[in-house]
Amino acid sequence: MAPDKIRIFLEVLAIVILPLAVWIALKTALRVWKVDLRPMLPWLHALRWVAWLSGSALVLASLLCNPNRYFWLFPIGGGLFMCEAGWGLAERWLRHQYPPELLPPEYPGW
Repeated sequence: MAPDKIRIFLEVLAIVILPLAVWIALKTALRVWKVDLRPMLPWLHALRWVAWLSGSALVLASLLCNPNRYFWLFPIGGGLFMCEAGWGLAERWLRHQYPPELLPPEYPGW
């Protein structure tokens, strides 16, 4: 049995809002507590890839399988694509906060 439209809408809305909420939390943490968020960059990049790959898998599954039965996978996959874009915005903002030229120089040699 397929889920109803209201439930699908709320799931997609939660998926889309999640990266924006994390972005606001990161901005607040940086502004209020002055924490170093540079270690979050690889995690945001990994989250982008996870969202993109899972969104691709869901969209492909909804198109290749019986579309009448698995129609509800398509909007969730599309929501994951939008989630990937939100993670990209947060990652770009974080890269702007910590440009590579501000990194301390590495030890020359072994």
